[in-house]
Amino acid sequence: MTPALSGYDVWMTGDNYNSGVIRTGADFSHTFTDLPHSHYTVYIQDSKGCVLMPTIGNSTSPYTTIESWEVNEPETYLTLDPDWIQDVTCFDGEDGEFILHADGGTPGYKYHTELSTLPSGHLLVEPAAGAVWQDSPTFNVGVGTWVVWVMDDNGCVVGGERDVSGNPVNKWRVKVGQPDSLVWDFHTVIIVNENGNDTEVMKTDLK
Repeated sequence: MTPALSGYDVWMTGDNYNSGVIRTGADFSHTFTDLPHSHYTVYIQDSKGCVLMPTIGNSTSPYTTIESWEVNEPETYLTLDPDWIQDVTCFDGEDGEFILHADGGTPGYKYHTELSTLPSGHLLVEPAAGAVWQDSPTFNVGVGTWVVWVMDDNGCVVGGERDVSGNPVNKWRVKVGQPDSLVWDFHTVIIVNENGNDTEVMKTDLK
């Protein structure tokens, strides 16, 4: 094949997919990205209009070249289900607990949670920049409504407070409660005994 100085023309077809003609440029290469699951075939055309396409080759056109291939995908969707375990034991404690159950996608999961800024506002969609992911699916947290995510081994992420269409999602939010704060009042009680001596007693009322 004879390339033009500016490269080859290439295009790719698949199930319900056609990239259209793309000029490779002087480096004679092009990378196709963001491809869904499908079978694909690439075609290359040189400056004289000769097209290289799938063939077994012969003496005239000895190219065994371009095969069709399949872009695979995981067998099932990545799913995430949070499971509340317990509320905080003491007021303002950090021993609330929940666990995340991930399935599908490509195994090798990592997990992340963030406190919802508005418990009923459905604000969080993507994890915050610099989010820390952990291998353990169990979280020990304080009181609040927690938003959860899972990331599989391919970097696919599921979670947040809105789906891809912008609709609120409650299933990826876990509410952890706590008891009321412990309040006490001190009272001083003076008791006068028969000898005329005063006895001071401290009385505590817990609420």
